[in-house]
Amino acid sequence: RHTLLLWGAHKSDVCPVGGTSQEGCDSVLIGVTPDDTKKNSISSKDDTRFAQIKCSLRNGGSALFTNYQKSRSNESSSYPIRLFRKTRGAGGLVGYRYDGLYHIMAI
Repeated sequence: RHTLLLWGAHKSDVCPVGGTSQEGCDSVLIGVTPDDTKKNSISSKDDTRFAQIKCSLRNGGSALFTNYQKSRSNESSSYPIRLFRKTRGAGGLVGYRYDGLYHIMAI
């Protein structure tokens, strides 16, 4: 997680949602805690991937909402969010996998 911060891929080493209510969200980490894994999910339907993220306004929700408002007010621009998923590799090594760019479709 700290490595993502150093690389500039995720702007917070505390919150799973990177960004601010003024700038918007630029990245989201999924699977940070066992409870987070239960609340958040990634699914597919008709060749479209969906990520469901549940968080409070204080824990990144305001940054996500800013992206949603920006995309609705300016239809010609998109505000994608990088999604990283926590993984466990060989030997129990834990890291994050880049899962792609996502757009906020609903709040």
